[in-house]
Amino acid sequence: MLGDERAVSVAAGAYHSLALTADGSVWSWGGGFSGQLGHGDEQDQLLPKKIETFAGRRVVAVSVGLYHSIAITADGSAWSWGDGDYGRLGHGDQQDQLLPKQVEAFAGQRVVAVSAGARHSLATTADGAAWSWGLGGAGRLGHGDQQRQLLPKRVEAFAGRRVVAVAAGGIHSLAITADGAVLSWGDGVSGRLGHGDTQNQLLPKKVETFAGRRVVAVSAGDRHSIAITADGAVWSWAMEPLASWATATSRTSCCPSRSKPSLGSASSLCRLRNTIASPSPPTAVFMLGVWANAAALGPRRGPVAPAAAQEDRAIRGEGAGAVRGFARDILIVC
Repeated sequence: MLGDERAVSVAAGAYHSLALTADGSVWSWGGGFSGQLGHGDEQDQLLPKKIETFAGRRVVAVSVGLYHSIAITADGSAWSWGDGDYGRLGHGDQQDQLLPKQVEAFAGQRVVAVSAGARHSLATTADGAAWSWGLGGAGRLGHGDQQRQLLPKRVEAFAGRRVVAVAAGGIHSLAITADGAVLSWGDGVSGRLGHGDTQNQLLPKKVETFAGRRVVAVSAGDRHSIAITADGAVWSWAMEPLASWATATSRTSCCPSRSKPSLGSASSLCRLRNTIASPSPPTAVFMLGVWANAAALGPRRGPVAPAAAQEDRAIRGEGAGAVRGFARDILIVC
C-alpha cells in the first residue's frame, strides 16, 4: 500500500492517519474533510496516498490532531494543513488548507517537535522553547489567559528552562523539561493535569508526583494523561477507563499513579503517542482506549514490524518508528 517504501512512523487521528516512510515521504488516508489529508481536495482515501507537496523534501516527523495535521521537514520547517478553525494551523488566519503549507512564523527557527491536539497545537524549537497556538480556552496554550492565537506564540513560562517534548491533548497540554520534570496546563476537569485537583491552569505547572523521578515520555489524551519514567514504569491519571489494564480501578485519579503492568525499562519502549522514549525498534503494540461511552478496548497486542532509526530530536536527538494515538486512544509501542 506504501509502494516499496518501509513505514518508520505512523500517526493516528480521530478520522485520518499519516505514515512516514524511510525516504521521508508522507502518506495519508481516511476522512478527507477540511483537507486534512493534504491532497488538495476533501475526498476520503480508503488506501494510503502519497502527499505530493513534499516531493523533493524529507519529512522527519508527523502529528495528527482532530481535523488537522502537522509535519516537520529535515531543514526544521513546520508545515500544517486541514481545518483552520481557531488558528490551529498557525498561519495567522482561520482558513482551511487543502495542501501542506509552511508555518512562516517559525522562519529563522528550527522546529524539532510538534504535537497536534484537538483545537490547538504545540511545538518545540532547537533552542528549547515551547510554542503554542489555536484555541485558548481553559488556558491550554499556557499564556496566562484564554485567548486564541492565530500564530505560534512562545510560552514565556518556560523562560530559563529547556523543553524537550510536548503533547497536546483535547483541552490540555503537557511538556517535559531537560531535567525530566513534567508540567501541565489547561483544563483540569477529571484531574487530567495531575495536580491533585480539578482546577484549570492558565500557566504551566509542575506535576509534583514526579519529584525525584525522570520522565522520558508523555501523552495527552482527551480526558486523561500518561507518562513513562526512566525505569520503564507507566503512570496514568484522570478519567478514562484504562483501569482494566493500568490501575485496576475505574476511579478518576487527580494525581499520577503507577500503572500495572510495568513495561520493564525505558529501553523496551519506543514511543508513547508522539514522544520518544527509546530508539529501540518496536516489536509489539498495546492499545487502550474508548470512544464516547463505550467500554475499554484493551489492551490488544499485535506484532509490529521493526522500524528503522529516524531523525527525531524531541528528547535524544535520535529515534525509531512510532505508533501514535489521539484523544481517547492510547498506543504504546514496545
